[in-house]
Amino acid sequence: MNRLLKVLAAIVAIGLVLSLAGFAAIVLTAGEPFGRAVLSINDHDIVLSGLSGNLPALVLVGLVMAIVFAVVVPCVVVVPLLAIGTGLALGALAIVAASALLLSPLWLIGWLIWRAARPARPAPVTAG
Repeated sequence: MNRLLKVLAAIVAIGLVLSLAGFAAIVLTAGEPFGRAVLSINDHDIVLSGLSGNLPALVLVGLVMAIVFAVVVPCVVVVPLLAIGTGLALGALAIVAASALLLSPLWLIGWLIWRAARPARPAPVTAG
């Protein structure tokens, strides 16, 4: 399980780095190739070629926060919940198994009483 978490963390980290590198390249080279690129959020348009001063850094920080909230936070919440659910299921299974082991002599006695109390079956007739 620990190895799986390390692999997932590495995948998330690589995705974050690639996203940041791509967006930084877009923001830093917002000249002619990206002069018409527009981000539209809630009817507000941000033209990448029109960004100047600290706005590119602010947009980069906003993208990092969006990626963290969209990818990392759900992973941080879901993985522990899965671990807790698995632990509870295994605990319930252990309780059921221990109860079955403790009650098995009573089931055996009940089965023997039932076998002794039921009427006997007639013997099958064989042709001879």
